[in-house]
Amino acid sequence: MSAPGGGHRPVLLDRVLALLGPALDRAGAVLVDATLGRAGHAQALLDAHPGLMLIGLDTDAAAVAESGRLLARYGDRVTAARRTVSFSTWGCPRRNSTSGRGASPTPMTPRWTCG
Repeated sequence: MSAPGGGHRPVLLDRVLALLGPALDRAGAVLVDATLGRAGHAQALLDAHPGLMLIGLDTDAAAVAESGRLLARYGDRVTAARRTVSFSTWGCPRRNSTSGRGASPTPMTPRWTCG
């Protein structure tokens, strides 16, 4: 959705912040945004929760590239990857995985593993 002046305005942002806030205030919180898009929700959530780690996924390569640029200021708190997410293909992201399961390596490769 576009805002006046051509900017991006995330849909239902206040509601998303209110609903996810209690869970994201916890130490070690990790959020998977499987529809990263232009990173509007991601930016607001990262700003509101300084300890939050975010994994952003999108099927659109251009969206992943743009969101990576927009989220660069959050440094290693963010991992973005081009992925199709479905219950049948969901896998645990693995460092330097090239097997087709999990997140593909990107310049922002995760510093964690699933155990």
